[in-house]
Amino acid sequence: TLVAHTDCTPDVEEEAGRALFARRVDGIVIAGLSAGSEMPANLLDRGIPVVLASFGDSSDSRIGAVDHDDEAAMDAVVAHPHALGHRRMTFVSQDFAEKSGERRRKGFERALKVRKLKPSGFGAATAYVAHNDILAIDTIDRLERTGRMVPRDASVVGYDDIPLAAHSRIGLTTVKSDARVLGQRAVDLVTAAARRGGHVAHREVLRNPLIVRTSSGIAPS
Repeated sequence: TLVAHTDCTPDVEEEAGRALFARRVDGIVIAGLSAGSEMPANLLDRGIPVVLASFGDSSDSRIGAVDHDDEAAMDAVVAHPHALGHRRMTFVSQDFAEKSGERRRKGFERALKVRKLKPSGFGAATAYVAHNDILAIDTIDRLERTGRMVPRDASVVGYDDIPLAAHSRIGLTTVKSDARVLGQRAVDLVTAAARRGGHVAHREVLRNPLIVRTSSGIAPS
C-alpha cells in the first residue's frame, strides 16, 4: 500500500501520478483533487483502475466513484438555519481550490438563490456554513474570541461529523459523512477491478444526513 498527500496542488498531483505509475500500482483511490486535475485521466490511460472517494463528478465512463450528494446536503444545511430565521449566511471555505470544496460552495450558493438570499460577509453573517468540521470549529473559536457566542449570536454548521464534532463543548451541527464506510467501499471497488484486469466503471452515492446539535439556534433579533 502506498499513500501520497498532494495538498490538492497540480504540480504535486502530476508528480505523485508518475511515481505511482512507476511503482506499478494495481489501482488507486483518490480522496482529493485540485479543480480541473488531469491526474485521473492520465492514470486511466495507462490502464490503472481509479476510484474517486467523496467526489464523483467525472464524465469519464472508466472511472469509479463513491460519492456524496453535496448539492442535496448543502440544501439541507441552508434550510436548517433558514428555518431558524437566519437570512445572513456565509460559506467558510478552504484556502485552496479542491473539487469537493467547490461543489459544496456552489451547492451553498444555489441553496441561497432558491431562497432569494445572497452570501453575506464574514462579520455580517449570523449563520456560518463551513466546508468541513475543522473549519467550523475554527469559526466557533474565531467568533467567540470577538465576543460573539454560539449559538446565541451566530449559528455554525460543519460537514463530515468527525468525532470532535459531538464533544459537549462544541456540539457541532454538521453533515454526517462516514469516511470509514466510504473508504472501505472505494477500496473494495478498486481491488475488484484490479483483480479482473479492467476499470471500475461504477458510481454510487451514499447518504449524508444533517445531524443537528447545539451550534445552531434561532437567529438573533
